[in-house]
Amino acid sequence: MKDDKKEKSEQRYMERIRLIKDRVVNTRPEMDLENAKIMTESFKETAGEPLCIRKAKAFRRQCREKTVKIWDQELIVGGSGMIMKQRMR
Repeated sequence: MKDDKKEKSEQRYMERIRLIKDRVVNTRPEMDLENAKIMTESFKETAGEPLCIRKAKAFRRQCREKTVKIWDQELIVGGSGMIMKQRMR
């Protein structure tokens, strides 16, 4: 009985890994325009300040304003872009 449960668990795990690998390997990357807009606006507003401060303020703005999307099958959420490489089937 325990072996059956373990085997089914391993099968689900391997299927999830296969789907994630397929998505990563077989999909063309796309640019996240929301992220680009946030960064551009922040850098315009902080012109003349030291670069390290500008980067810190841009990061803070990203954390406050960026939409967080949680995709199916993700174990770690909050990636760098809103566009998922490929929706899992």
